[in-house]
Amino acid sequence: MDEFSKFHPVVNLIYFISVIGIATISLNPVLLGIGLVCSVAYSIMLCSTNSIKLNLTFVLPLMIFSIIINPILNHRGITIVGYLPTNTPVTMESILYGIASAVMIGEIINWFMCFNKIITEDKFIYLFGKAAPSLAIIISMIFRFVPRLCRQFKEVYKATGSKRNFKDIGDVISIVLTKSLEDAVDTSTSMKSRGYGIKNRKSYYKVKFDTRDLITLISIILLFGIVISGFKIGIITVLYFPKFVFDLKINIFYIVYFALCVLPIFIEVKEVLVWKRLRSKI
Repeated sequence: MDEFSKFHPVVNLIYFISVIGIATISLNPVLLGIGLVCSVAYSIMLCSTNSIKLNLTFVLPLMIFSIIINPILNHRGITIVGYLPTNTPVTMESILYGIASAVMIGEIINWFMCFNKIITEDKFIYLFGKAAPSLAIIISMIFRFVPRLCRQFKEVYKATGSKRNFKDIGDVISIVLTKSLEDAVDTSTSMKSRGYGIKNRKSYYKVKFDTRDLITLISIILLFGIVISGFKIGIITVLYFPKFVFDLKINIFYIVYFALCVLPIFIEVKEVLVWKRLRSKI
């Protein structure tokens, strides 16, 4: 189990809100590069081969598509580098913007991959079960629905033999969807019979907010606040249109953002080193 996942759910949630929030508002090339590298590294640490497979088969092609399609559709910018067969200009600014958008997409997908691994259904219900019990159970069921649907499809597909035509595949999909809907009804009925959503009902997920959680939470909020202040004063803000303006100078905000993104990896590596040191003393 990843060490960061053992922290209090509030700490996990605030961390992912911070990194995903910055990823969605930043087009700074340095921040995007830092976020992409750290998110991919952490997703590989958490999901191993599944992360590599998803990045190679889905994320990378999606990024390439974004890089190609943006200069075709977006003609803003003043630095013309060529013309399409339709005599529409291709600008350097639109190409750079397409690359930045592609990196942002890859970064956000990998952060959400990590989010789904760390914020489990139990944690999600613990966090939002009292404030919005119906919404919490619906979202937790959605998180479970897609991977479970894929597993059931493979099971039914194998059980029905080597069917290949569209009608047979449609029958398999119909069976899987029907089974999934029945499971959803059974789950909601079971949760209701056990008193889910009743006022003042205690969660079975027992966690304690200790000193380690407090220090880590304060660190996350502080690092996030420093990076946001960089946007407020305009030091790490980048303009793409009408002309690309970017000053490639290492400043404190890049270092702080790297510290924020690499925090879970640092915690895991530190725990592994401590464990190896203790084992060597035995």
